[in-house]
Amino acid sequence: MQWQQASLWQNRDFEELSDQIFEKVGVRLSHTTLKRVWGKVSYSSFPSATTLNALVAFIGYKNWRTYRQQKLASHIAPEQVPIPAHPSVSAKKPNSKWWVLTGITIVLLCCISLLPIRQPSQLNFEALEFSFEKTTEDIPNTVVFHYEASNSNADSVFIQQSWNPALRHQVDKEGDTYTCTYYYPGYFRSKLVLNDQIALEKDLYIRSDGWLGTIDQQPLPHYFRQDRILKDSIVAIVPAFFEVNNIDILKDASSVRLTYVEDMGEVKSTNFELSTELRSTFGEGNAVCQITEVLILCSDGAFIIPLSVKGCVGELSLLVGEQELDGKNYDLSAFGVDFSNWVGLNVRVEEKAIAIYINGQKAYAGVFQEDIGKVVGFRYIFQAAGAIRKLELKSLDSSIRHQIL
Repeated sequence: MQWQQASLWQNRDFEELSDQIFEKVGVRLSHTTLKRVWGKVSYSSFPSATTLNALVAFIGYKNWRTYRQQKLASHIAPEQVPIPAHPSVSAKKPNSKWWVLTGITIVLLCCISLLPIRQPSQLNFEALEFSFEKTTEDIPNTVVFHYEASNSNADSVFIQQSWNPALRHQVDKEGDTYTCTYYYPGYFRSKLVLNDQIALEKDLYIRSDGWLGTIDQQPLPHYFRQDRILKDSIVAIVPAFFEVNNIDILKDASSVRLTYVEDMGEVKSTNFELSTELRSTFGEGNAVCQITEVLILCSDGAFIIPLSVKGCVGELSLLVGEQELDGKNYDLSAFGVDFSNWVGLNVRVEEKAIAIYINGQKAYAGVFQEDIGKVVGFRYIFQAAGAIRKLELKSLDSSIRHQIL
């Protein structure tokens, strides 16, 4: 793209990228999906096959499998070398720059053709080790990873903080220690990666110690502990919190999160029921759509249920197991609500069959294929401000029941 570094991209940049991918590939990836891939939005699962195939098709590969095979082979085929387009020819003297570029390209192609093709080598390792230590039970939390990969034949060694490849850090193959700081609670599957292969995984549980509220800001979020945000059985971040932190809410309606990550026991993602009531409480400036997401966090993924005012449902994206339904090409109008009143949300999953009810009306029903582990917590994401007054979770195949609010 030849844009500035991705860490500086704004929402409009992801929308522009979405448009360009659609124009070239014919697949519409929402800007929300792209923000998840780039780590701008918290998400606990690997991108779907549709997303990966569209991304690599945009840069000229047939599909994700082909891309991975070619990257592993570490070989640049001659046909991948860009050849300058032939300029329009006029009766005047040919453009000398074009002849120079053509000559350089021919030389490069000849040189590449003489190079031996490097076949993918079998990854071998022995005495591999991977462990971690948390420095605290609070947030933020620096985690000290210990690893041993010096006996492998890998060219590169990485530690990945979670599912998100954007959080993959290269480490010294001959070293043994690396630290990462986690700024949000959650259930993370950290990984030791050799070349492009996940070699070992460890589950990392960072609890929230009750409810934790945050305003998403760079470089660090603003934190609000439970005693600030829980009053009269209602958990809320209100617009006044922006003023306290010298943030102009009309100019910068940053996302806010209300997170609860604690031990829920063995409540399976394939058999549970959730009941909650919530409200988005700010709808001005760039928060006019009041886009809200309710995340049911699981050990191997998440359910993401979106809500917004009725006129913005095309901007929503629903995630159920491995299936992502984009409001651009799927009717999510049932997820448009009136936030002037409390919104009731009920989710029932029985043997991977899911039904979602909003204010008592069925908004979605379907079946997902992949078990995403056990329920480990909840995260509510609002534009600028929001509140929750009810949250109950129960297992459908055991007696476990949690009345959190």
